[in-house]
Amino acid sequence: MNVLSNNRVSVLIGPAGTGKTKLLNIFCEQSFIKTGSILRLAPTGKARVNMGKNAKTLATFLYKLKRYNPDTQQYFINPNAEQVKYDTVIVDESSMITEEQLAALIDSSTGATK
Repeated sequence: MNVLSNNRVSVLIGPAGTGKTKLLNIFCEQSFIKTGSILRLAPTGKARVNMGKNAKTLATFLYKLKRYNPDTQQYFINPNAEQVKYDTVIVDESSMITEEQLAALIDSSTGATK
């Protein structure tokens, strides 16, 4: 838990079905995380549902921040668009995201501490 919470970028890896998403949900219930703002993202709708009611898909999140075009299904950097700040950002199933999705996500966020 210390490695996940005390580094600016952490990766939790393991085989399918070993409880990674469940562990991340427990992580979010810790008082030092829970008191801050948490952004939970997933690349697919199914992964989003597994994360809980407050999770969003990358497409939904980035569309609202003008970094996703649903007509072309393209993700992009938009330096003129709004940025948002969350204390903790979690991307479940992150091995599924593309470089363009990651770049758009980083471009949309500012000030994450965990």
